[in-house]
Amino acid sequence: MALKSTMPIRTLPPLQSVFQLSTLPPPDSPLARECNPTSIAPYRNCTRKRTGRWRSSDCERSSSILNDDKEIITLEHILPEHPESNWPQFTPEENINFWRRLGNMVLHSHRVNTTLKNAEFEAKRLRYKECPYELTGQVGRLKNWTPDLIAKRQEKLAIYAVKAWPV
Repeated sequence: MALKSTMPIRTLPPLQSVFQLSTLPPPDSPLARECNPTSIAPYRNCTRKRTGRWRSSDCERSSSILNDDKEIITLEHILPEHPESNWPQFTPEENINFWRRLGNMVLHSHRVNTTLKNAEFEAKRLRYKECPYELTGQVGRLKNWTPDLIAKRQEKLAIYAVKAWPV
C-alpha cells in the first residue's frame, strides 16, 4: 500500500551553469537558496514582501537605523511590474523574469516609493542617490539598469545576507 502525501511537490528552478554554483553562497544555507540569482519570483505574497524588507533592512543596519513600519520604509521595485515605454532595455519576457527579484529591489521611504511608481530609471536613480541607505545609494550611482545588473546585484546581496545571518 503506497502512502499518499498531502504535501505539494515542489521543483527547483534550473541552474543556468555550473559557474553560477561557484559564485553563490554555501548551498547548505536556506537563506542562500532563497537569494539564489536564478530565483525568478521570491516574493509572491505579503509575508515574503515583509520578510524581504526586514532582510534588506538588516543589511543596512550597519550604516543607519531603520523603522520596520511599512508606512515609513518600503521595498521599491526598480524595474516596475508594469513598465511603460520608458523601459525599452527590457523585453516583456525579461520584465516578467526580473521585476520581482531581490536584486531589483531597494529600500526607500514610502513617500518616495509612491511618487516613483513606473518612472524611468534616470528619474529613480536620482532619488536613490539621495537615499541614506548605502545599498540603495549604490543603485543611484549606476548609469543604467539591465537584467545583467539585476542578476549581479542579487548575487552580491546573497553574499551580504549569508554574512548577516550565518547558519
